[in-house]
Amino acid sequence: MTRDGEICGKHREGSFAMFNCRINNSKEFPLPKKTGLTLEQHEKLGIELQAMRDKLINISVELSKAYPQKISNVSSRASKTIDILRSELDDKVCQENPSLEEAIKIYYRSNR
Repeated sequence: MTRDGEICGKHREGSFAMFNCRINNSKEFPLPKKTGLTLEQHEKLGIELQAMRDKLINISVELSKAYPQKISNVSSRASKTIDILRSELDDKVCQENPSLEEAIKIYYRSNR
């Protein structure tokens, strides 16, 4: 919505794109470009996501021993979601640092 309550004419109401624009005097201006994470931030996040994934897998194993599979599957889905996030972030860090060979190891470390 604009300041006077009008809805952006280019984007569907409630869409993500509508929230990513501002309208000023009937002209559309995009929000500033996001800069992404630093290499240090990627490294820290990679370690945290690996620890979360490991913990969820351990929880899933414990649940599978104590409850029907339906319950442990919820934990398994959570760890798979973290895997998807790690994959996306791995792609990003490699795109952002194409000359850095170590970038490929940030989200998938062999020595944890």
